[in-house]
Amino acid sequence: MFNDIEYQIENTFTLAYNISPFIPLRTLDIIQIASALKIKSLGNIDVQYFITNDLTILNNASKIFNLIKILPISCSEFISPLKAQPNDL
Repeated sequence: MFNDIEYQIENTFTLAYNISPFIPLRTLDIIQIASALKIKSLGNIDVQYFITNDLTILNNASKIFNLIKILPISCSEFISPLKAQPNDL
């Protein structure tokens, strides 16, 4: 279950298989990307980013975004807007 919605992992594997020819990633990375896409499709959840420090995923960010409209970003990119600058205090 995810947010009270039945989540079927078999559908994620099928989705991963279908997107794998378009993104040059390892199998487990493709499954993670497919999982994010699957969660985005459940209950209209607004998944905009895939946070990772995996360089292979980050190097293929534009391909991933063009295919599934989820942008992979690094952890530091994600938290940098959240850091207060001394001059801002």
